[in-house]
Amino acid sequence: MARKERGKGRGRKGAAGARRPLPKTLVLCQGTETEPKYFRLFTQAYRCPHVKIATEALDPEGLVETAGTRVRHDKAVTRVFVVVDVDDFTSENLRQAVKACGGVATRTCTVDLVVSNESFDCWLAAHVVEQNLPAHGRAHFQKKLVVGGHLRGRNGKVLSDNFPVEDWEKAEQRIASLELNEVGDNPGSAMPTLLRALLPE
Repeated sequence: MARKERGKGRGRKGAAGARRPLPKTLVLCQGTETEPKYFRLFTQAYRCPHVKIATEALDPEGLVETAGTRVRHDKAVTRVFVVVDVDDFTSENLRQAVKACGGVATRTCTVDLVVSNESFDCWLAAHVVEQNLPAHGRAHFQKKLVVGGHLRGRNGKVLSDNFPVEDWEKAEQRIASLELNEVGDNPGSAMPTLLRALLPE
């Protein structure tokens, strides 16, 4: 797998602490169950100890404001990614959140909105289907994920421990890739850009 290739042949580089520390990154999720579980699986699979995952059940603009508060209290953080869905909010809500990102960013820390349109479930579905995703709402993709055993629990939001996060590059080929701070069309997601930013160099 890709993560093994990255580590192949990598030996110790002098004494402990000689390697330059990676920038501390915060991933702040709007979802409190599915999204943080996905990022935990990803950061474990690709060994990303520099990434911290947090959740707040807020609207996009409120989430960005929370990101700003965290940045002010933790000067070690150099990048913040605010992960949100489109389906529960208007385009104006999201535009205001993008604008707010610029307001809370600092000279040493960037803050960006990571949008999945229409929902994070479409990004998950792109991992496990064998074709390009059609435009559908959250319920359509959530049902497919539940039937496939990828989402569990009474509310269908508990991501399986065996979810194939390593297939994220295949998922990228099945869904429109959005830029950071872009709302885009359904189905689309800026997750590929975020995941690349999380990978150790």
